[in-house]
Amino acid sequence: MKKTQWIGGALLLVAALLAQTQSGCAQTLAVAPTAAPTTAGPLAAPQIIARARETSEAQLRALEGRDGRFTDWIGGVMWTGIAEFGEFSQRPLEAEAVRQMGEKVAWKPPVSAKFPFHADDDVIGQAFLAHYARRRDEAALAPIRADMDLLVERLNATELEPRPVVWWWCDALFMAPPVLARLSHLTGERKYLDAMDKEWWKTAALLYDPAEHLFFRDRGFLKKVERNGQKMFWSRGNGWVLAGLARVLHWMPRDYPTRPRYEQMFRDIAAKLVLLQGQDGMWRASLLDPQSFPAPESSGTAFYCYALAWGVNSGLLPRARYQNAAEIAWAGLVAHRRADHLPGWVQPVGASPKPVFAEGTQLYATGGFLLAATEMVKLKAASFPVSALVPATGTVSHRAFVRHVPERFDDIAWENNRIGFWIDGPELEKGR
Repeated sequence: MKKTQWIGGALLLVAALLAQTQSGCAQTLAVAPTAAPTTAGPLAAPQIIARARETSEAQLRALEGRDGRFTDWIGGVMWTGIAEFGEFSQRPLEAEAVRQMGEKVAWKPPVSAKFPFHADDDVIGQAFLAHYARRRDEAALAPIRADMDLLVERLNATELEPRPVVWWWCDALFMAPPVLARLSHLTGERKYLDAMDKEWWKTAALLYDPAEHLFFRDRGFLKKVERNGQKMFWSRGNGWVLAGLARVLHWMPRDYPTRPRYEQMFRDIAAKLVLLQGQDGMWRASLLDPQSFPAPESSGTAFYCYALAWGVNSGLLPRARYQNAAEIAWAGLVAHRRADHLPGWVQPVGASPKPVFAEGTQLYATGGFLLAATEMVKLKAASFPVSALVPATGTVSHRAFVRHVPERFDDIAWENNRIGFWIDGPELEKGR
């Protein structure tokens, strides 16, 4: 049983037992684009789920009747978010949408004839593996596993080439590495993780600036500067990296030899980014020259929100410093949605900071928004009574509390005034 499954299952179990419990949660704070909150105000898991359900429904509705399978990187990121949120949405809509999409393409990732090992083609594998983990449908595993076997051969072969960096742009660190990391976790085969590990650090050696704790988009940006003279660091590009780090670490064994390097990079980038967050909770397209494009930008913010909340939930980031940053980012994302509940203020497809407009939206921003929602639900469920997760049906005297316990191999514990339960996390379950 995977982490999202046992947390979601535990919450639903408690909710069923407490069907008579009164809900006491406030509404999610709606922050105007010009507001400057220092805290997010009262946030609770039911409101986070409700906002994410609105966006998920709106996105799936927008795709109805449109030609295309949406399994390229733009759609693949969207499906990744939909698949993850399906564990928390408390309905079959998201899981069923992923199943229908997967069956339509026979669970095969796209393969570019010109660039057969392009990481953008791999990101849809994150949705396929989420489906496999939930249903144990071998049809969903076999094609992506075969594709990753070929990628592993390619990554290992680059040692003999003069330019051996396959993932030469920072976006790639979100697209392919999490697929390899989770595939290694699901199959028990170390080769996927080892190949990913070698290539990750080649990319980092090329693009990571250890002084700024940020990634350049690609080698073409190593010497570029903004109008204020600062180095050019793209918000969404670093969002890809930080979210990719979170997703790799989630599936990487705790005793993996280079895990401390990933954890330190994650902490260093997170520490830098919270210093660059706007008072409205949002980041701007250019990280070190926010005035060059002063409008809030939702796609980078969504990936930062996801990664920061994951960092707190996993115990890698101290709650006292980072929880508020994640919360005001979530509040900002909700406030900057369009009237149809799709993300607004999204920078279009690109490779560098560009202007952003209120009605701009993209599928990858929906994916980021839904990923952020999954970690925000966990973040708030760790500190709010579970009675907040069920609708008010009357007033009763007993309440329950639930806590994610990352320091004990990701266990989850809950209790009310009559009984308590402890559910082993995935690391302990491996020994069964």
